[in-house]
Amino acid sequence: MCSALPKHKWSWKYDKCKYCYTQSKIRKHKHKGSGLCLSCYDKIRAKKPKRQEQLKQQHKKWYTKVKDTKEYKEYTKQIGKHWRKNSNQYKAYLKKQYLRLSFKRFILNQKNKTGILNLKRNIDALKFRCDECDKNCLVQTPINTEIESSVRKLQIFKKVLKQICIQNCG
Repeated sequence: MCSALPKHKWSWKYDKCKYCYTQSKIRKHKHKGSGLCLSCYDKIRAKKPKRQEQLKQQHKKWYTKVKDTKEYKEYTKQIGKHWRKNSNQYKAYLKKQYLRLSFKRFILNQKNKTGILNLKRNIDALKFRCDECDKNCLVQTPINTEIESSVRKLQIFKKVLKQICIQNCG
C-alpha cells in the first residue's frame, strides 16, 4: 500500500495547481489530476466542444422529462397565481413599479413643459439639482417633504430621472 502524501506537498508531483497556483487541499482545490485542482480541471474540461455537446444533450433530456410536462406547467401557473395574490413581496414590488411609472410620467411632463403637472407648483415638494444632464437644471419632485418614506421615494425618483436623462441626452 502507498504511503500517505507528505504534508508539504499538494500532490505527488506538484507543489501547487498548474493553472491557479493554489496550494490548498480542501474542497474545490483538492488535486484532481494532471497537476490541476478540481475547479480548474472542471473549467478546462467544460471548454471542450465534445463536453459542451454532451451537456446540451443531458439538459435537453432533463427538460423534456421534467419541465415539458403538463403537470409541471399547471403547477407553475398555480404557484404564480398564489404568489401574485398572497405575497407581500409582490405587493411591495407593484408599489415600487407604480412609483417608478408615476415618477417617469412626472419627469417627462416636466421636461416637455406640457401637461397639468407642470402648472401645479407645490411649495412643500422636494427640489434638487439634476447631476445627470449637462444643463444641471433644478428638478421639482412630486414627493412631499413631510413624509417619512421620502428618502426611499427620492432614491427611486433619482434612478428614474437618471434613466430618462441618459436616454434623452446621451
